Amino acid sequence: GCVVDGKKRWDGEMWSSDCTIYHCLNGQLQIQSDPTCCEFNSIWYPHRSTWTDGCHEYTCMAGSIQKSVINSCCTAEDTVYSDGQTWIKACMDCSCNNGVIACTEILHC
Repeated sequence: GCVVDGKKRWDGEMWSSDCTIYHCLNGQLQIQSDPTCCEFNSIWYPHRSTWTDGCHEYTCMAGSIQKSVINSCCTAEDTVYSDGQTWIKACMDCSCNNGVIACTEILHC
């Protein structure tokens, strides 16, 4: 068997904790990363966990990260804007208001 953190583990026993898989084999502890977890900005997330970063929501699904824009942000021409952000595009003054884009024409443009 193996002794891990003062706890005896049986030979052949496998267990996981925080995206790490442990296996006690012939008295030796083998450690590997859980393939169902995802790494994002040097942080490991377990399968089916969700987190946000700016205007994006991420979900870890079986080792791959799915990305979507959160509802309060806006997407215009492949650019993501946060809630309350304003921008000018083609003589239009635009803003993102809780996921809705509102634009007004700029006079004398």
